[in-house]
Amino acid sequence: MNFDTQAEAIAHALARRPRGLKNGDPVEYGRRRFEVAAIQQWMVKGTPYAVGLVWTSRCPACQKMWFQLSETRPSVLAEMCPKCDVVGSTAPVLDEIVAGELVGDRAGVRRRGRIENHVLDTILLFGGASTIEMGELVSRAVEVLPEPEEGKRDNRRQHVIRAIQNLSKEKNGMLEIKGSTISVFG
Repeated sequence: MNFDTQAEAIAHALARRPRGLKNGDPVEYGRRRFEVAAIQQWMVKGTPYAVGLVWTSRCPACQKMWFQLSETRPSVLAEMCPKCDVVGSTAPVLDEIVAGELVGDRAGVRRRGRIENHVLDTILLFGGASTIEMGELVSRAVEVLPEPEEGKRDNRRQHVIRAIQNLSKEKNGMLEIKGSTISVFG
């Protein structure tokens, strides 16, 4: 379908997807095209909730691809990138590094959990040592973690040990377990 105005195109896209737009859904009118590049989500008690959309489009003035944020049911999208918009756009814009992460090649990107990142931060406390005793690393990492609620089992030690094991299994990883010592690389 070909629409004359942005408002008509957005209304049609939202009517097609009453439960919310998905990645790749377009809004097209005239010679303009916007596409949903990502969905912003918040995790609440383990359940994801959509809170906004990330749109990509080509600026008609400079012909560069750019990204903008909107609510989940937008009423208007900025026509031009902020660099070319003389009037000044009120739409929030993503910086290029974040935008590259959204649509770039995800191969090789390491995603680590909260405890794994905590273990890596704890290793920094050892001041660049090339070997660390496993027990000492586990003890230091556990003592900084918050204590469990009353009546709950204390699994902090097991979580830290599992995180260290996961870090040691990474391809070209930073850690290697040798008996009761851990070798740190990089």
